[in-house]
Amino acid sequence: MRLAFIALVPALPAFWHVAEMLQRGVNDSAFTLDYILFRIPHHFEPASAANVVWVALHLVIQIICFIWMKRMRPDESPGLRTLMIVSLASTLLAILHLADFYYFRTLTFLKPQFLRFTPLITVFGSLSLITALRAWADENKVLIGRLTFSHCVQAFLVVLIIDQGIARVQANPPLYTFSVQKYSDEESAWVQLCRWINQNGPKATYLTPPGHDGFTYLTNRSTVVEFKINPDGALYLKEWYERLNDLSGGVLPHERGFANILPLDQAYAALTSSQLMVLRQKYQADYAVLPQSSRAQFPVLFQNADYRLVRLAE
Repeated sequence: MRLAFIALVPALPAFWHVAEMLQRGVNDSAFTLDYILFRIPHHFEPASAANVVWVALHLVIQIICFIWMKRMRPDESPGLRTLMIVSLASTLLAILHLADFYYFRTLTFLKPQFLRFTPLITVFGSLSLITALRAWADENKVLIGRLTFSHCVQAFLVVLIIDQGIARVQANPPLYTFSVQKYSDEESAWVQLCRWINQNGPKATYLTPPGHDGFTYLTNRSTVVEFKINPDGALYLKEWYERLNDLSGGVLPHERGFANILPLDQAYAALTSSQLMVLRQKYQADYAVLPQSSRAQFPVLFQNADYRLVRLAE
């Protein structure tokens, strides 16, 4: 016990920081259901009914494997029991999470995002299945030539993983790639413009389409607001909302999550020259990235097929 306490001493600053974050952010009343629906509903909803069935299937596999191992190999079953208990606890928390999101709406269980624990169930379910299959093969001593049934099971799993990997890589568009491509190396019009600003743009604050992401990373310049980079918790949430509202012409869209990206950018593109000048004054932003569809007229520093960089001037 004393050793465990000593081991935790170096982590005390982290515990203090988490407590402070909870006090200032997550527990703040500004962290509302409206905010969740506007910005991050995908953090609080099941991806699909198929995903729910998939997780439930792995949980059933764990329970069956544990019961079988307890009967056949009681000395080896405690490991599977641990996996099952963790998975059952994760399932319970996820159910409370969903009940709060869809029925109670108190945010008591919404603030910690329990649905993110559910990948543990599929991992533990797969481990339980492999463990039980190996134990079953050892019990039955099934031989195929010089290969045991256990080896065949392992080979099958390897082939299955490779097959699924190839299918995902060959998907159109590809779901995965083994190559590494930096965001800044992409050839989109947005990245091209940001690269130019990084190399040639003035050191200043910029107005940019709020639905676009990565401006600060790509340019090493400041932007007024970005939908993707939201306050984590409620600290500065009011200011974030205010800036998005300003760049949307005073009316925020009422979509859910990432569906807000397009209407945010459309509202920004519709801003008039006078509205942009008001924003320049309020946020000390002397430059703006405008879509080519924008009718605002300002001196152009750089442009491509989709965007133009302008200097906000009278």
